[in-house]
Amino acid sequence: MTDYQIKGIEQGEATCDKCGSSLKQAIILARLDLGGTPERHPYYVGADCAAKLTRLSQAAVRSKAVRAEEARQAELQTLRRQEASRRLWQQREREWLQNTYGVEDMDAASKKSGKDWLTVFNEFFAWRRQVDRM
Repeated sequence: MTDYQIKGIEQGEATCDKCGSSLKQAIILARLDLGGTPERHPYYVGADCAAKLTRLSQAAVRSKAVRAEEARQAELQTLRRQEASRRLWQQREREWLQNTYGVEDMDAASKKSGKDWLTVFNEFFAWRRQVDRM
C-alpha cells in the first residue's frame, strides 16, 4: 500500500486529484517512495480523500496539515530571507567592484587590475568581513 506524507494546506479553489471534487481548500500530500522519501509531485486532495489515503481520521489529517503548513510557511520565509540577503550581497559586491575597480564583475576587475581573480575575490571578502563586523 502507498504511503503519503501531509505537506500542508493550499488555500483557494482546487480540484481533488483523487476524486475530482471541487475544493475550497486542499490538503497537500506527497507520495512516499519505498525508501520513505517524498516524491516531488504534490497531490491536492480534500480532507476526506486525504483521510482515506493516509489511513487517518479527518480531524487528524486537518491537525497534521495545519502543523505542516506552519512549518512550510516558516521554511518559505527563511528561504525568502536568505534570497534577500544573497541579492543584497550581490548588489554590495557590484558596488564595491564599481568603487574599487570601475567595473561590476570580478572577471573584469581581475583583467583591469592585472590581478588574478582569487586576489580580487579575497580583497572583496576582506572588505565584506569588515562590513559584517560593523
